[in-house]
Amino acid sequence: MTTIVRVRQTPGGVDEFGDPIPSSETRTTLAEAFVAPRTTDELTNLGRTGVVIGLTLFTPFGTDIEPDDQVEVDGVLYEVDGQPGDWANPLTGWEAGTTVALTRVEG
Repeated sequence: MTTIVRVRQTPGGVDEFGDPIPSSETRTTLAEAFVAPRTTDELTNLGRTGVVIGLTLFTPFGTDIEPDDQVEVDGVLYEVDGQPGDWANPLTGWEAGTTVALTRVEG
């Protein structure tokens, strides 16, 4: 079973003296979510070779995921790539789910 966790950073801001307050991290397990392969691409830049790995995350309709969140899939951290999309049938109102593009870079 794949474990999928939304990781959200909340900026800490500054205290009354103007000193930075550390951000906090909220980790929420996403029930009824699953992933599928999306894309893989090779990067070559200034003698460095890297690989961009993509997944599509499928969650129940209206799942709270923001573009600046991260998603951990079985212990591997991915960035949310763009805006999550809610899929609903405009004629019947059936709410199919939410899809989220995820990416990470290796190398």
